[in-house]
Amino acid sequence: GPALEAAEEAVLARHYEGLIVQVGARLGLPEAVREVGTIFFKRFYLAHSAMDFDPGRMSLTALYLAGKVENHYIPAEDLGQCVGREAKAVLAGEIAMLEALRFHLAVHAPCRALGGLLHGFEARESSNGKFGEQGAGSGAAAEEKPSENRARFTEVSKYARGALQRLMATDAPLRFAPARLAVAALRSAGRSAGDPRVKVFLDAEIDRAAAAADVAAAPVEG
Repeated sequence: GPALEAAEEAVLARHYEGLIVQVGARLGLPEAVREVGTIFFKRFYLAHSAMDFDPGRMSLTALYLAGKVENHYIPAEDLGQCVGREAKAVLAGEIAMLEALRFHLAVHAPCRALGGLLHGFEARESSNGKFGEQGAGSGAAAEEKPSENRARFTEVSKYARGALQRLMATDAPLRFAPARLAVAALRSAGRSAGDPRVKVFLDAEIDRAAAAADVAAAPVEG
């Protein structure tokens, strides 16, 4: 048949990336497995066309391989049953997937980077409860009760994970490091939740990382 236009392939890819998320959720797979599977799928179709490899099958293969990489084995039969396919259909694309990935399977799931940032944000909030003393968060936000702080943190976490899911549905995972995706998601969450302490925290983390990079790059005298 006629070749698909680039825009048509992109729409098709997004549909099957959504299938990876849906099947992963149905099987109760960790978020990291779903994200790695999505990244594998994206990388595969940088090298191949949907006209040459069925994206419905390759989406399951990507998730199957992600389970292996993340030490969370998923039986091919379970994956196939979710969408009415046989296990052999899932397994058949594994070699092609590995070759397209050039056997580079080390992928850092963005959700882990986001989890680290959220943990740091929560720890800092719990330790002093006043992110705003440096300016942006002063006033009412700095005087919240612990229960209000917890509710606000839960809200920020929810927004951040939603923002990361939206980023995963774009080409951003192919263009930016997981840490940058996590920072973008948390910054978006701070704006959505109306919590200025998120920006204060992220600015401090970025400054700290930059300072550490400067130290590492400094010439050693001796």
